Amino acid sequence: MTERTRTILSTDETAVFSAMDAGLSPKEISVKLSKEEGYIRKTQSRIRKKIDKELKKAANMHRLQFTDNDIMRDQGILKCFDWVINTYVFLVFTPETGILIYYTHDCSNNCEKACKETLDLIRTERGVRVDDKIRSLPNKIQYEHAFEGIRKQKG
Repeated sequence: MTERTRTILSTDETAVFSAMDAGLSPKEISVKLSKEEGYIRKTQSRIRKKIDKELKKAANMHRLQFTDNDIMRDQGILKCFDWVINTYVFLVFTPETGILIYYTHDCSNNCEKACKETLDLIRTERGVRVDDKIRSLPNKIQYEHAFEGIRKQKG
């Protein structure tokens, strides 16, 4: 369920993205990283463009349908639809791994381990906390929880 790609962000961009992902404002990031606020804002813009480009590239490569409204730029998530197998697909950017792809489905024994590994990567790299109650739920529900956790970090 994953598509591992090289990271697309520089070291500085990764630091800024991680701070953004933690919900810090540009001013807070500038203090934390000892950089000018203007530099942080320009870096954030560059990050959004890079992530946007990579999400679209991955979606097009997999022939997934999406619109610009389906891209959650600040969250690094693209929600698509795969008409061939009739399911939603989530593409999520992680700084270390790149773009991870998850097809919404009920896991079988064949994919349970791979789906769990992808889910754990998303949670770890994007800092989504999860309690044991959630971990006991089916992967499909855990993914929804992970994506909601990423969205909430921004708001």
